[in-house]
Amino acid sequence: MTRVSLFCAGLLLLAACGASHKKVEAPVLPPANPQALSKMVQGVQSAKDANGKEHAIALLRDAITADPGLWEAHYNLGILLADKGDLKPAERELSDAAKLAPNAEDVAVALSEVRRRQGDADGGIDALEGFVKQNPDAKVASIALVTALREGGRVKEAIEQAQRVLVYHSSDPYALSELALANMELDEVDTAELLIEEALKSDDKSAVAERAATGEGELVEDASSAGAPASRSRRASPAADVLSASGASARVSTNRCSRLAATSYSHRSSRC
Repeated sequence: MTRVSLFCAGLLLLAACGASHKKVEAPVLPPANPQALSKMVQGVQSAKDANGKEHAIALLRDAITADPGLWEAHYNLGILLADKGDLKPAERELSDAAKLAPNAEDVAVALSEVRRRQGDADGGIDALEGFVKQNPDAKVASIALVTALREGGRVKEAIEQAQRVLVYHSSDPYALSELALANMELDEVDTAELLIEEALKSDDKSAVAERAATGEGELVEDASSAGAPASRSRRASPAADVLSASGASARVSTNRCSRLAATSYSHRSSRC
């Protein structure tokens, strides 16, 4: 599974897939304030320096003050706040970004992860469900929803969601691994083992499949010692690494008027 990249260094960048399903229309926003854009770019550059995170946060706050509708600034600020453990303010910024750009997959996944890290399982699910309903072929968010449902105790729903993901991505090792973990929580050990084997066949170098296999062993041990299955495999989540990158910088998630070097995906708020 491709993990959502919220930082410039080392993480993969997502791209929404397909065009055969109705998507959330990007809200039409006014042109971005040039000063706000400049502050945001400076903030992103500052965040690349391990000692520049606080300055980056200040610059991003300045960008938001100059242009409250600059969702990319809310998003990047939310990531930096979450990275330092300030989850409540991070959630506020990511919630603002989600309202401004409901079509942005990376925002939905980040918001879900921040809520889950605060113990808000239902909020984590809610952050993803609407987006996935409109974009069922969006792989990262769809698999993140499987994880959120499973960790929220809604295991049967997680299995159903994983099966829907596999309709679009039949050999994806992350989807197969999540389905294996959900089956393990229902004590379907044989099914889980087969699914993990398929995940490893799909990508024998996949770290997530190997982690799922390790998680399976932990679950077996937990079940035998505590009398019930336990979920200790959060590290296998498609969103689990989203907010844990260290020494990296928040990425500029905009291509407004081609002013900024950035990733692009097919459902983007237009300000130009």
